[in-house]
Amino acid sequence: SYSLNLKNGEFILDNLSLEIEDGEFVAIMGRTGSGKTTFLQLIAGLISPSTGQILIDGEDIHAKKYDKSVLREKVGIVFQYPEYQLFESTVKKDVIFGLKHRGLSAEQKDEKAKAALELMGFDYEGIKDKSPLSLSGGEKRRVAVAGVIAAEPKILLLDEPIAGVDPAARDYILRTIINNYNPEATVLISTHLIADIEKVLDEVVFISAGQIALQSSVDDIREGQGKSVDTLFREVF
Repeated sequence: SYSLNLKNGEFILDNLSLEIEDGEFVAIMGRTGSGKTTFLQLIAGLISPSTGQILIDGEDIHAKKYDKSVLREKVGIVFQYPEYQLFESTVKKDVIFGLKHRGLSAEQKDEKAKAALELMGFDYEGIKDKSPLSLSGGEKRRVAVAGVIAAEPKILLLDEPIAGVDPAARDYILRTIINNYNPEATVLISTHLIADIEKVLDEVVFISAGQIALQSSVDDIREGQGKSVDTLFREVF
């Protein structure tokens, strides 16, 4: 359980406690400002809780002795507008940026970049030397996702990864993550478009005003509530 203080003394997240098993596909849901992004940033180690612990594989990732390079290898995060993080001169350089300190050869990096970009629907030879700035919004989003996937994180965090993109790019990104990403990875996705992914979810967590309003398996919601997660979410929020 953990909380994070704001400067005005209020909490973004307060007494929020949950456990997520390896390999689960979990949706983090809630209204804008409910704390979803903060929750994912805490897991990624980008911000620290004022109290409590965040344990990954039994280790407190904010402990002074914890090696943050281990965390960077285990956890990958796709931000809400990841295309704004594209800064290298070519697409390939952007995708392999996260592989810098992995001890990989140039050939191995190229192989991972090729696999990730092809997974996201690109022709590798046709895209690798292009400037990211020359791409469309949907293409930039797919390149940014490829950059995270290339590092093969054990835990994949997706903060509204399909917000603001055209329907074709949205469907491609979701379909790729659902059908092709490592099935052994743990995936946490913050999204309002739950109907698109409900069939593959293991669990949902509703966050309201910085606290868990509901945590349940999808099966329990369907069987116990007699309705879809999408319907329940719309009723609650």
